[in-house]
Amino acid sequence: MGYPVSPPAVPRANRSLDASDLPDLGAVTSPPPASLFDALPDAVLRFDAAARVVYANAAFERATMLPRRAVIGRRLDEIADLAPYAALWAGQLG
Repeated sequence: MGYPVSPPAVPRANRSLDASDLPDLGAVTSPPPASLFDALPDAVLRFDAAARVVYANAAFERATMLPRRAVIGRRLDEIADLAPYAALWAGQLG
């Protein structure tokens, strides 16, 4: 027993896709990552290759009561309140 209505045929592309196949998004832009991270309720720290803090969001400030300016540009072992976590972090980075 078959279906009462056949599914529509799916056209097959016989050419490569290019930019003209993408929908026009107009003026849609993505927010900068900093504003996205600031909207999160969870604390977020971002580090550079030398393990220095390059970003701390507002939730980090609320959770630790440390201002961003006190941690940006420093390693965890250089921040008294976060120094106990430096070895744990280094171990995770392996």
